[in-house]
Amino acid sequence: MEPFKIKLYTIGALLIVIVVLALNLALNPHTAEAPVVSDFASCAEAGYAILESYPERCVDGNGNSYTNPAQSIQTEQADVGPDMNEDEARIAAINSTECTQRGVLGAFEGYNPLQDAWVYTIEANDPSCNSACIVDDTTGNATVVDERCAE
Repeated sequence: MEPFKIKLYTIGALLIVIVVLALNLALNPHTAEAPVVSDFASCAEAGYAILESYPERCVDGNGNSYTNPAQSIQTEQADVGPDMNEDEARIAAINSTECTQRGVLGAFEGYNPLQDAWVYTIEANDPSCNSACIVDDTTGNATVVDERCAE
């Protein structure tokens, strides 16, 4: 065979190999390794689906679910008890100028957990009023409620 034909066949074979490789790459794109996902942030960064829920959850390609820690639901029980005892609350009420200006501190009505407050009656200087001295359990501040006054 002539050297020219050998070169031509070699170039032709190389062109065919190049075309086959190009078609293979075009039809089967190279896939990168799946990103390592270990928590919500890495799952979201990898572009996986974030569910519209509260708290948000991200589901990776393997079906693993990761919860957004910034939106975690509080499972600890709130502090529901009083911060001070009844004697401390009475002292706060007695030391309150606002409560004692209205009259003499009366009976202890109870602790209101909804308002987080201690409630005392006031034997008011104004007989038409049925006032109360309210001591905030958190701050120890005492205020008067006069909404019980008759008009």
